[in-house]
Amino acid sequence: MTTYNIWPAEPTPASPSVPEGSPLTYGTRFKSSVAGTIDGVHWYRASGNTNAETLALYDNSGTLLASVTGPTGVSGWRRVNFASPVSILANTPYVVVSYSPDGYLPFQSGLFSTAIISGPLTAYANADLAPGNGLYRDGVGLSFPTSGGNSNGYYVDVIFSDSPAGPSIPVIMNQYRQRAN
Repeated sequence: MTTYNIWPAEPTPASPSVPEGSPLTYGTRFKSSVAGTIDGVHWYRASGNTNAETLALYDNSGTLLASVTGPTGVSGWRRVNFASPVSILANTPYVVVSYSPDGYLPFQSGLFSTAIISGPLTAYANADLAPGNGLYRDGVGLSFPTSGGNSNGYYVDVIFSDSPAGPSIPVIMNQYRQRAN
């Protein structure tokens, strides 16, 4: 099993902490070329955020698949795992987001003018799917982002494992023992 991120090199955004003036959800639309699991979220925490952010994974139609509260404190690249990994299908769009109650986000103009490919992961180019990439939604509370189409990026990423969760060794051994008896 190998773990991947869209941004494994953890670049510093051109604008690491932009005040939007109100709470918002922002994120990235992505896919994997192979089935696997999303173990959690890898994201750039803006320095203006003093309250905990909520990180989440949605399918492309807006169904919430998992969420977790991120740690407070240090800004910069952070990681947090979901309570349980979420299985995803190959070549299917998903959206990973951060909800900022303080309204600060990292910002990079034109980040999604082309697709970003890292191992099996692809962050869609803005033109690939409507409403584009660099998704956001203003408002209080975690919500599926429905605005985009400007190619801007906010550095919300996934922790992806390329082998789906399966039965553990003891389960396989118990099945073998039952057949042998």
